Amino acid sequence: MNVSISDLSHIFIQSLSGGSGIYIDATAGNGYDTLFIAKMLKDDGFLYSFDISKKAVNNTEKLLFDNDIKSDNIKIINDSHENVDRYLIDKKINAAMFNLGYLPNSDKIAVTKAQSTICALEKILNMLADKGVVTICSYIGHDNGEEERALSSYLLAFDKKAYEISKTEMMGRPSAPVLYLIIKKEAI
Repeated sequence: MNVSISDLSHIFIQSLSGGSGIYIDATAGNGYDTLFIAKMLKDDGFLYSFDISKKAVNNTEKLLFDNDIKSDNIKIINDSHENVDRYLIDKKINAAMFNLGYLPNSDKIAVTKAQSTICALEKILNMLADKGVVTICSYIGHDNGEEERALSSYLLAFDKKAYEISKTEMMGRPSAPVLYLIIKKEAI
């Protein structure tokens, strides 16, 4: 059985969050993470899905439609994830997912960048509820690992008293993606 980094991110999100509250798919892409979250949403759950690519937004909307997912609790937003704070004012986020890189089967022009990803992550972490969770699938190969190195450096310097941060990587596969798991500790 092959378990991908993306599969692991789904396992973490599902086991650490309950489908209630606010969810973010910071990188809609072809919509698979959005679909995953949409299927687990409860009636009081709400999902915001972001992508700068109109093609990605269309792909995500089509995937939801093809899977009979219709909900007023899902908002697909054609904007950068770094603008998350414009859409969620005074809100607490229960879980967020990032799947970095470029849109699969695309011209690879629209690609995540370290600066905007770290900006979005910082904003999301500031809005994260106690015991909230963030997963980040980061690809080493698409930009010679620049985004991954910047993200790793940023997370290494992060406040360990407020967050549990772990990194999962595939042994013996140096260009395989890595998964970061961030959990906000409960306030004392």
